[in-house]
Amino acid sequence: MKAPRLKWPSSYSLARSDDARFLACLGRNVVVIDMHERVRVSTSHPLSHPSHASFSPNGEQLAVKSTSGKIVILDPKSGSVTRDFNNQKEGEGSGVYFSSDGNELIDGSWDGFITIRHTNDGAIVMRQQHKGEMISNVSHDLARRLWLVQHSPKVRQGENWPQPGYLSLHGLKRPGFSGGGFV
Repeated sequence: MKAPRLKWPSSYSLARSDDARFLACLGRNVVVIDMHERVRVSTSHPLSHPSHASFSPNGEQLAVKSTSGKIVILDPKSGSVTRDFNNQKEGEGSGVYFSSDGNELIDGSWDGFITIRHTNDGAIVMRQQHKGEMISNVSHDLARRLWLVQHSPKVRQGENWPQPGYLSLHGLKRPGFSGGGFV
């Protein structure tokens, strides 16, 4: 018997769970699809202009970041907001990702901040600023132990072009980043 056809929602960003069971589609809404059952699990509108999402390692949480930098954590099965970090003024930037144990979130901003927060209350564990830079992208290896950060210098006054960008590699140890300049 043929699997039922699933109508894909409009989206401009996707995130999948580590076990590839769930797929989050970000458009006006956040839609979570169970890829094994080929059904929509939840549809929600947790914040305006969602731009990036990331599942926790066990797939039980979904962090969503908006274009304004606001971060919320959803229950992917119901679509309900379980935590709202109320970090509205931090600004846009890179995506947000869970640490290997799911207890912390790592993200970057276009104001040059790399921030690590506790997932349970949003308390900032570590914040590092890179003045005159934007943190354009953050990514990790499969085990979420090595983190690659893309730094994009801003155009300085009197110059027509920014300085070349660069990458930094960091290890994540308890309770925060270490190596590569992180404390």
